Amino acid sequence: MIEVSSKHSYSLTIHTLELKLKSFTTSENSINSKELVYIGNEIKAMINKLISGDRTSEMEDQSISDFQTLLRAFELLSTTVETMVKSSNLNESIELANCIVEMTEFNVDGRTFFNTLCRESQELSIIRVNTMLLRASTKIKLIDQQGHSFAHVLVEPLSEIEDTRNEIAVDFETSAKLAVAINQKWLVFNVGVAFWNAYLPVFRTEDQSKQIHGRILVLLKNLFLNLKQTILIMEKSKIICYDSELSIQIFCNISLVYLKVLEKEGDKGKEMSKEVVDALMQIKIPAKI
Repeated sequence: MIEVSSKHSYSLTIHTLELKLKSFTTSENSINSKELVYIGNEIKAMINKLISGDRTSEMEDQSISDFQTLLRAFELLSTTVETMVKSSNLNESIELANCIVEMTEFNVDGRTFFNTLCRESQELSIIRVNTMLLRASTKIKLIDQQGHSFAHVLVEPLSEIEDTRNEIAVDFETSAKLAVAINQKWLVFNVGVAFWNAYLPVFRTEDQSKQIHGRILVLLKNLFLNLKQTILIMEKSKIICYDSELSIQIFCNISLVYLKVLEKEGDKGKEMSKEVVDALMQIKIPAKI
């Protein structure tokens, strides 16, 4: 076990773990899942110690240094989760992803300078969003691995995975809201792309008479509103997006699917349908889309 009790050893510990993780990801041999779990647990222990350390408001220099170390630790833990997913250690990767999401929620009591750094950090928020998206996609893989079809379980109630189905929707919904809150437009559309890829099998189902699960209707609405807000801000301020055509394509895809779902709502969906159509009319859609 690598000792991480001394604050001065944190950076060295992270560097050691980084080299160990790199040796796994670049090796031609199969990845050892036990070693990955070990690395994840070591980083998790270090993060807990950094977060729980006592700091006064006068210790700003040390807090900044510790924050940078903490950020590296979270980045490394995130990479570990990604590597575990690729090696099909789905349950373990979800467990570590849960830790990242829990530990990056710095909107609680702490009022120290260090806690303020963490709470206001866009870097940690981006890690949090990406981890929630990875956790959602991993849970979908786990559902498929258990012999269920994700597209099927979204339209047919299956009590044994109801909680998982709702957790996936919550991860997408929360990710979109956080991406908007920290004003990371590229991240908002990354959430849209991840959602589209995950739920596309549902939207492609031939049996359109089935009612899409209620949670998905709420999720579609929230994603539409978040994407709409971001698109309109970009167009009004003439912001150059890293991939504006893809962004508009995702917005259009989700909007059109949402319109199709709203049709099934009858009169209840008319007002929202008008808002969707109005939004599509407002944006400049490239000719080839």
